[in-house]
Formats: sequence, structure tokens, C-alpha cells
Amino acid sequence: MKEKVLVLDLDGTAITDDYVLTEELIDLCIQLEKKMDIIIATGRSASDGVRYYEKLNLSSNMICYNGAYIWNPVNNSVDYCEYMENASDILHYIIDNYESVGIENIIVSSGINTYVLNEKNKFMCDMMYEEKLPFEYVTSAFLEKIDKVHRIVLSCKTDIVLVQNKIKSISRSVDIFGWKGRNDIIDISMANVNKFEAVKRLMSKEGIAMKNVIAFGDGKNDIPILKGAGIGVAMVNANDEVKENADFVTRFDNQNNGIYRFVMENTGLFKK
Repeated sequence: MKEKVLVLDLDGTAITDDYVLTEELIDLCIQLEKKMDIIIATGRSASDGVRYYEKLNLSSNMICYNGAYIWNPVNNSVDYCEYMENASDILHYIIDNYESVGIENIIVSSGINTYVLNEKNKFMCDMMYEEKLPFEYVTSAFLEKIDKVHRIVLSCKTDIVLVQNKIKSISRSVDIFGWKGRNDIIDISMANVNKFEAVKRLMSKEGIAMKNVIAFGDGKNDIPILKGAGIGVAMVNANDEVKENADFVTRFDNQNNGIYRFVMENTGLFKK
């Protein structure tokens, strides 16, 4: 790896609310990678994060599932892997009750593999699908037997609160999110991991000091890396707690090229 490292969160940070990388940011990252390694650190699965990795033409490791999986898409090597606790109990409840509580589709991510119950909720399927990685339609019986799980995403056609509360009662080792602009999706992710530990693990392996890391983020799950990096930059669209734990705050949000404009305004931070 190079002497300096740039760590980018995706949602709310590097990509717009329409899930797009701007051409300005793509061009900027291509130029920056000549002098620093760029690492995507995301809560997304490998399958729905790698498309951005490829658009940025990266070659370094990628951190998925909020730090539970460190993977290099170029050579398909895995540096670290940790699985969800109590995943079998969660899946057992979902599959036993999915019709009665209004669950219409189930997607399970395990490393680079994606397992899908059916084609319902095309938006969710399209978001989680990557044709270059294993993607398989399976039966509910198959899903229930998966014991190595990183992420579970559900689409519901009724009130999702009942399902969320039940899953919380089954396992305290998961975080449950919705998707911005959607009231029909439940995203079940690992709670006992974080991006900072994953970045530290990589930096230690490569002999790079954390003071040489610049990190961008917008969410609560980005706070540890913003605090632990040599330079932590919060997006202006982040909440106050995130901003308070960063060294800098961008002047523009993710909808208006916040990262690109910050780099252009602070070029000295990105020189060796």
C-alpha cells in the first residue's frame, strides 16, 4: 500500500441519494489513487458495494458489512471475515412467519454470495444484485439452513414495526435499519463490528500509521473511524454528533459533490 490512505463511506457520503457517483468524484479518485490508496468502507454487502469500487477503478481492499468482511475484488482474496451471531434464530423466525407478518421477499448476504427467495420488490433485488458475483434464487428451506450470514434484507407489504421489534427481541447483536425513502424494507446488519477496527487491521498489516489515514463519513457508524483517523471529515449532511467527532466538516453535502469540493478547497491535506 501507499503511504497515505483515503477511506470513503458510500451512502450519504461518496454517492448521492440516487446512488450515483459523480463524474467529478470519479475523476478525482483516479487522480488521488496515484499517490494514496483508496478504501471503500461501507455497511453494504460486497454485491452492492463492488459496483462503486469498479467505477472508481480501485485496486485496494474493500471493507463491507461495516467491517465484518475485508475483501479485495481484484484478486478475490479475503483478509478478514466475521459472521452474524444468532443468524439462524433470526432466519428461523422470518421463514416461519414471513407470510403471516407480511414479508414478501428475503435476501441473505454471505461474503460475496447473495441468496434470494423470489423476485418480488424489484428495487430491492436490483440494489443487492451484481451479475459478476454469485447470485442465486433459493427456497425458504435453503435459507433457513444458512449458518454463515453477514446481512439479511427483507421487503414487507405491511407494517414493518412488528417484524423489527421481534427481531430485536431475538438478537441484540444486530442493528436494524430502513432504507432512505422506503417504508417497505428492513435491513438487518451486524452490530458488533465497526469500520475503524477493520481499517486498523489493514493498516497494521501494511505497517501504515493511522495518522496517515483520511476518512470521510456521515453516519453514526462512521464516528469511530472519523475519531481514529489522522484526519476525519464529516459530511455537512451528517447529524451533529457525527460532526462533533470530526476534524473537519464539508461545506457541501453528498448531493452537491461534498467530497470533491472539500478536496479542491483543502489540497494541502492530500499531499504527501
